[in-house]
Amino acid sequence: MKRIISIVVFLFLSNVTIMAQSSQGAQLTESNLMGMTKLKLSEIYLQQIDVFAQALPYAAFTLQTGSPSDSLKGSMDIPQSKYLKTKRTDLQKTTIEYGKVVKQNLFEIIPYSDKLDIIKAILYFQNINEMIKKPAK
Repeated sequence: MKRIISIVVFLFLSNVTIMAQSSQGAQLTESNLMGMTKLKLSEIYLQQIDVFAQALPYAAFTLQTGSPSDSLKGSMDIPQSKYLKTKRTDLQKTTIEYGKVVKQNLFEIIPYSDKLDIIKAILYFQNINEMIKKPAK
C-alpha cells in the first residue's frame, strides 16, 4: 500500500513539474509532446483547459489572465462598486468550481483518446490561451 501511495505521489509531482514548465510560457511543440505518456499529456491538456476556463469569463474586460478580479483593467473600464465586486467574486468562485468538476471528469476520459488527438488539442488550447492573453489592438 505504501508503495502504491509513493508511486502516485511521484507521478503527481512529476506532472506538477511539467504543468509548471508549460504554464511559465514554455512553448509546447508537437515533437516534445510526442515523447510524453498519455498520462502526462492528459495533465497538460487539463492544465490548458483550466487556463482557458479561468480566462474566458474576463476576456471582455481584460485580456491579461491571472489578474485578480478586483482589478479588472483593460479594454473596458468597469465601475468599482460593492455590487460589482460581489458579482466578480461569485463569478470567480463559480469558475473555480467549474474547473474542478471538468478536471475530475475529463481526467478519467482523456486517456482513452488517441495520443495524437490529445496533442492536437493541447496545441490548439495553447494557441487559444495565447490569443486571450494578448491585448486587443
